This record gives sequence, structure tokens and C-alpha cells, in this order.
Amino acid sequence: FQESFYKSMEKYLYNSGIKKIEYYLKRYNLLDLKISKLSEFTDEYNYKQTYNKWLKNKCSSLEEDVIRNIEIEQRIYKIRKWQNLITAILEHYKAKDKEKYKFICLKYFKKLTPIKIQERMSLTEEEQDSLKFEILNYIFAVAIKKNMLKEVEV
Repeated sequence: FQESFYKSMEKYLYNSGIKKIEYYLKRYNLLDLKISKLSEFTDEYNYKQTYNKWLKNKCSSLEEDVIRNIEIEQRIYKIRKWQNLITAILEHYKAKDKEKYKFICLKYFKKLTPIKIQERMSLTEEEQDSLKFEILNYIFAVAIKKNMLKEVEV
């Protein structure tokens, strides 16, 4: 029983890790925007809170503000880590494996269908699946090495 539990847990962690990787790949071009929106939110929130507190002369929620800012800073840090990882992998593939680089650009950035990718790269759907599997497993291995897949949520 215990062995099957660990196998299913391992499979769950693998699948959630792959989902997280695809999440960041699909949104890679929007990560800077997401970071700036989070930063603006903290700046705007701080201004409103400070102004409201001054008006009401209350400071009971100062602790809540600090916690919220820390959570946003942690989220920004996490997004930056994923952004840096993907950037490094893209640079690696661009220099060493142009086929994988082009596949990532077409599949995740341009969001082309398998048929369109086949037209552009002359890869069957099976070959595309195989390439996708290789790429995601490579990123998965690097992310584990860098302790980026501890938490399961996306």
C-alpha cells in the first residue's frame, strides 16, 4: 500500500510540476507586466492605506499591511525566479538546440496549433509530443535542482 501511495504522490507532484512549468511558459511574455502590476498594487495600496489611516488616525491594520506586502514581494520573487529560469533555458536552446527553441516559441509564445507547427517545422504530432516531453522534463529537472518545485500550487 505504502509503495503505491508514494508512486501516486510522485506522479501527482510530477504532473503539478509540469502544469506549473507550462503555466509559466505560456505566460512568459506577460511576466514583466504581472510583476509591475503587483508592484503598482502594493504602491497604490500603501498610499491609500496611509492616507486613510491618517484620516481616521488608526494604525491597527499596520500588521496586515506588512503581511500583505511580504506576500506580494514573495510572489514577485517567485515569478522572477521562473522568468530567469525560462530565460536561461531559452538562451541555452537558442545556442545549442534551435529546434527546441523554435518549438517553444511557436507552441508557448505564439500559441500555434500542432498543425501550424507541423507546417512550420515539419514535425508530426508524435514528434511534437516527444519534443514537448523532452523540453518539459528538462525544465522540470532544472527546477527541482534549484528547489523551485517544493510547493504544489501554481
